[in-house]
Amino acid sequence: GIPLLSTIGFVLYTRVVVSWWQQILNRLYRWKKTDAVTTLLGSWAMLTLLCGMLAVMLVWNTYSVVALLGSFVLTAAATGLFGQFTLQGGKGHIDKIQIKPHIHIARGTFFAPPRLLALAYMAGLVGVVAHMHSLQSGAALFSPWQTFDAMTLWVIFALSIMLGVMIFSRFKTKVILVFIILHSFLIHAAIPLSHTLPVGGDVYRMMGAQEQLIAGEYIEPVLFPNPQMVQLSWLKLPKVFVQPHKYVYAQLWAYEISAQEVFGVSMHTANRWLIVLLWALFLPLLLYRLGRLLFTSPRYGVWLAALSVVPFSLQALGGLSLAISIGFLAFVWSILLLLLALQGKQMRHWILFALQSVWLFFAHPVYIVVVLIALVGIIVLGSMKGALGALKRVWFAVLSLLAMGVIPVLEWLAGISSFGFSGGKALHAVKQA
Repeated sequence: GIPLLSTIGFVLYTRVVVSWWQQILNRLYRWKKTDAVTTLLGSWAMLTLLCGMLAVMLVWNTYSVVALLGSFVLTAAATGLFGQFTLQGGKGHIDKIQIKPHIHIARGTFFAPPRLLALAYMAGLVGVVAHMHSLQSGAALFSPWQTFDAMTLWVIFALSIMLGVMIFSRFKTKVILVFIILHSFLIHAAIPLSHTLPVGGDVYRMMGAQEQLIAGEYIEPVLFPNPQMVQLSWLKLPKVFVQPHKYVYAQLWAYEISAQEVFGVSMHTANRWLIVLLWALFLPLLLYRLGRLLFTSPRYGVWLAALSVVPFSLQALGGLSLAISIGFLAFVWSILLLLLALQGKQMRHWILFALQSVWLFFAHPVYIVVVLIALVGIIVLGSMKGALGALKRVWFAVLSLLAMGVIPVLEWLAGISSFGFSGGKALHAVKQA
C-alpha cells in the first residue's frame, strides 16, 4: 500500500517549495505566478534539485534514508535562499529572441471547430486506453507493438489527425496544450498499459542496481568511505571521477528510488511508469515555453509542444529504462534557462541556470558538455564583428552541422556507446591509438 505519512508529507512539502519556485519564475521571467504551466515547471525545478542532490550520494556513496531526507532539506534551503536573493532586484525583463517565423499568425489563419470534436477525441482516448489495458501481456515479445491489433493503430492515427485539426483551430491555447499532454500520455503509455513487465534495454540490470542501493550496498567505485584511486599521467584521482557509466544512470536511479521510498510503489511499477509520466507531462510544457520564447507567440509554443508526441515512440524498445530519457528532459530545461539568461542579462538568471544545469552531470554527462559547447558557441558568434561578423550565418550553419555528431562522438570517447557498423572496429583502433 501507499505509505500515508510520507505521501502527505511530500504533498505538503511540494506545496510550499513549489510556491517559492512560482515566485522565483514570476520575478525573474514575468511568468504568471498562478499559471498552471508555471506551477508545473516550478515542480520540475524542485524535482531537478531534489533528485540531483540524491544522485550525488548514489554515485559517490550509496542510498540511505538520511541521504533522501538531506536532499529534501537542502532543496528547500537552496530554493528559499535563492528566492530571497531574487527579491533584491526588481522583476526581470526578458527581451524576445529575434527569430521571425515565416507564417504570420492571424485570427483568420484558424477556424472554429465544433465542440463535438473535443468530445469525440476524449471518447476515443478513453476507449483506446481501456482497450490497451485489456490487451496486457506478460509474454516475451520481439516488438512492443505485437500486442496491438490493427484497429487500435487506426484509432490512434485518427486521434492524431483530430489533434492536428485542434492545433490549427480557435480553441484556446491552454486547452490545446491539455490535449497535447493527453495525446503525449497516450503515445508514451502504450507500452506500460499493454505490458505487465517492465520494458527496456537495461531495465533488469537497472533494477538490480536499485536493489543494491536501497539495501545500502555500494556500487563500486565510490568516493567515500573507501575510495579507489587511479593514476592518470601525473595526476592521481578517485576512480569514481572517471567512471562515466555511474553518472549516466545516477539521476534515473534517484527518481525511481525516491518514488519507491516516498510513495511505496513497487520497483516494477516505478520502472514501468516513471519515465512515461515524466515525459508525457513535462516535455510538452518545456517545449511550449521554449517555443514561446523563440517565436514570441503562445500559439507557436503550442506547435512546438506538439512535437512531444513524436520522439519517445522512436526509442520505445529501450527508452523506458535508458538514462538518456530523463537526461533529455533536463537538457531541454537547461537550454531554456540558458536562452532566458542570455536575454535577461542579469546575474540572477545565470545563477539559476547554473543551479539547475549542474545536475546534468548526474543525469547524462554528455548533455552538460553539449550545453557548454552551445554556450561557448553563442558567446563566440555574438562577439564576431567586421569581416567575421558578415559570415555569422555561415559559421552558424557549420556549427549546427557539427553539433549533430557531438553526442555520438562524446559517448564513444567516454566508452558509453560504440559504433555498430563495420567501420566501428577501425574507429576503435583509432581511439586506442
